[in-house]
Amino acid sequence: LSREQQAQMMQLYNRYQLEYEQLQERDVSDLVDDGLAMGQSMGSWWGGEVNIPPRKDVEGIVKTALEIYDRFNRIDQEYFDSINTLVIEQQLPALERARRHRKLYNYRMPHFLMASRMNEGIRFNLIDWVDRTELSPDELLAVRTVTDSFENRMLYLVVQFQSDLEQALVDVLDLIDELGLRDMDMQQMMSLMGQGLEDRLKTFFNEKSEAIQKTVEKMSRLNLQTATQLREIIGDDRWSEMTLDYAD
Repeated sequence: LSREQQAQMMQLYNRYQLEYEQLQERDVSDLVDDGLAMGQSMGSWWGGEVNIPPRKDVEGIVKTALEIYDRFNRIDQEYFDSINTLVIEQQLPALERARRHRKLYNYRMPHFLMASRMNEGIRFNLIDWVDRTELSPDELLAVRTVTDSFENRMLYLVVQFQSDLEQALVDVLDLIDELGLRDMDMQQMMSLMGQGLEDRLKTFFNEKSEAIQKTVEKMSRLNLQTATQLREIIGDDRWSEMTLDYAD
């Protein structure tokens, strides 16, 4: 980058960072506080008291969380669109790569965290590994071809994962309304469990989580396929050495 480009980008970055921090410190902090308060008010089965929040309160928190993700992505998009006017054609691939990196980063919490708890094959972050690894120019070119495709496909899958979770939540809230669980005390719930509700819930969650499990499996498989492609590029010895360094 030229000095003029660097100066202009620094101004854009300072404004971008300020907007990002304001969103984190205000909206995200409020969302976390509201979520914790709701969780504490629900009690626990083992504690002998379960209070299911009103549907509108649950939907309100989810709606707020999704709006915050949209605003993070919008801030990023506006920042990278501004930079796009400053760079030359040869710099565009790197800019688009940085744009994808940032969008994937926004989904680390809670999307990738939740998915990785369902399938350990998602825990290994290939992009972090590439960024931390010294590669020759030829290796880097070949690796970038693979990871560019990986990022585009993973972005599609993580958005699908979010959509699956949203639908599952709607299904759970519908079931709660249908059974009237929100108006029951602990004793009534336990009585209902003994009348076949436990088996119904198992069947329900197996069926309603099927789409989520399929998407998570695709994410894990994509990680494995991409790792195999990268290993073919750099060779078995260097692959073993680098993955051990990453694990440390």
